[in-house]
Amino acid sequence: MSSTPLLSASSQEVEDSSGSHVASIKRDLFISHFLSTWNSRVFELGAVLYLASIFPGSLLPVSVYALARSSFAIFLSPVIGRHIDVANRLQVVRFSIVAQRLVISVSCVIFWLLYNEPPITRNATLGLLALLACIEKLCAIANLVAVERDWVVVIAGEDTQALRGLNSQMRRIDLTCKLAGPLFISLIEGVSTEKAILVTLAMNVASLPVEYYTIKRVYDTVPGLQRTTISGASSPSQGGWWQQLSTAVSTSFQDLDTYIHHRAFMPSFAGSLLYLTVLSFSGQMVTYLLSVGWTSAHIGIARTASVAFEISATWLAPEVMSRIGPIRAGIWFVSWQMTCLGLGAAVFWNAESRGMSAGGLVCGTILSRVGLWGFDLSTQVIVQEEVEATRRGSFSSMESSWQNAFELCSYAMTMVFFRPAQFRWPVLRNIFANEKETGKEFMGADAARLAMQKAEQTVRVYAWRKNNAPPIVVEFQDKFTWPHFVLNDDVLVDLELAPAKAIQLYRPSLGLWVKIKTGHVLDVNDNIPVLVKSMDVTACIDFSRHMETVLEAVKSPELRDAFRVKLRNEVNKNHTTLLEQMFMNSQIAMGMDTRKPLAKLPLSSHEPSPPLRPPPPPLIKAVDLLTEFYYKSRLSAPTDKFDKSSM
Repeated sequence: MSSTPLLSASSQEVEDSSGSHVASIKRDLFISHFLSTWNSRVFELGAVLYLASIFPGSLLPVSVYALARSSFAIFLSPVIGRHIDVANRLQVVRFSIVAQRLVISVSCVIFWLLYNEPPITRNATLGLLALLACIEKLCAIANLVAVERDWVVVIAGEDTQALRGLNSQMRRIDLTCKLAGPLFISLIEGVSTEKAILVTLAMNVASLPVEYYTIKRVYDTVPGLQRTTISGASSPSQGGWWQQLSTAVSTSFQDLDTYIHHRAFMPSFAGSLLYLTVLSFSGQMVTYLLSVGWTSAHIGIARTASVAFEISATWLAPEVMSRIGPIRAGIWFVSWQMTCLGLGAAVFWNAESRGMSAGGLVCGTILSRVGLWGFDLSTQVIVQEEVEATRRGSFSSMESSWQNAFELCSYAMTMVFFRPAQFRWPVLRNIFANEKETGKEFMGADAARLAMQKAEQTVRVYAWRKNNAPPIVVEFQDKFTWPHFVLNDDVLVDLELAPAKAIQLYRPSLGLWVKIKTGHVLDVNDNIPVLVKSMDVTACIDFSRHMETVLEAVKSPELRDAFRVKLRNEVNKNHTTLLEQMFMNSQIAMGMDTRKPLAKLPLSSHEPSPPLRPPPPPLIKAVDLLTEFYYKSRLSAPTDKFDKSSM
């Protein structure tokens, strides 16, 4: 990765001199990505519409077509991910562009022949189309993973702000193509299927040279892209084809094992489960709607409304995650999705007319997209924070394999229930099984998070109760609201210091014991042990040894320096003379030898408590209490699936 950010500037002069250079990089990248995504989205829905016109009245051809497409993606996505990690970046993207354009063009020619001059061997032709669809799917995965997961990171360099800007702009392109592409081709197909096939063919042929050369300009402009990602990756493979195949299979199993045992597996797998559905305006649902009298234009409008709701989730999801965290936000969003789909399914099953039943199902599906997209963004945030940079390619490709596996299962359901009148059974399965399993995965992830968070948010207190006696050591994981720890009556009872109206607290910044009253509030953000004693204790056994744990709590030099700055500020507040401040600061600079008591200074017996954060809104508080009660009944031991950084 380039250490110099290309999309940021440290001064106005640098920004002015490199503005056109940066704009050129972004323009070429966005043009290539837009054309690739646009053609992929247009062909994705177009192929379904063409098959529905060529094979009317049956869900079987489109199910076979999509089943084969997903099968190849399941088994070969890990190999593609590994190849992206080790191969030349430009060769990978260029090959994916050329192969995808050629495959789509050949498929359009076959679709045109089937529509105008249906051959006798229709099944063989359908098999050829399915094979071409498999190649197109693999090329689309290669382009997506390479550009969005690798190229964007390298182009942004170490500038986090530039990376976020690029990610948002790339996502905007994806959503625009997802919205406009299907609507565009469905409107044309509503006029003429033959014209829609020819338009798809023409767009792919025309965009090939533009994509080919714009991505080359990006590669030539960014030096970091020209470096290999893994040392020695360019060396040729040794051995024959059988050995290379065995190596690829072995590597795929290693990637699978890494994926399953990774701490981000549960949310990633939960997101993949949502692909096990027929309620997504994909091939099965589109074919069903066509069979009950909907036109291509109606389907395009419904799909456009669906994408509009998805876009609204991109504003809603970040706000929800900022309030309750990505894991609980995912649970909320999937609950909303299940509610909307449940209402839509109720209308679908009970409406008397086919038009009303289909309309209810479509409305429920459209409203559920807010939950689906919010859930997707929640899982994406967790995976981005948890997955290491060196594993993003293999992890993303393995995640794609699971997504395609569940998508394959959804098409297998419509292969069994292939008549339009039987479409209600896959719908019923989606409502009462898919969301339940997804919620279970996310609740398991939340339980792991709460258990680990509970283990991380532990306050250790050393309490001396008697002279010449070792202290009692108590660790608290409840009875306080992080990061404020209150020395109240309940805590004093656990420390065997009650009843007491006042105790003494050791202040490392002062080097002495300070009298405090019951109810004193401590800030435990630094996770530093607390040392207290009874008012009548004068000799603390092992005090020096336990005091070392206070300083060891500050592990890194940066945090230790920050802690010392904090101590100096507190010293300057409590010591009024310059001589006292100089002496105390010298002790801090030398590591603060607190085993020698410093001069006792008169201090207030009670320090003001830090201001507490305002309480959450009643609704959020109620949900918090219910959620906490639910998980407390299920938590047993802390798990290593998540650490505190995942939040």
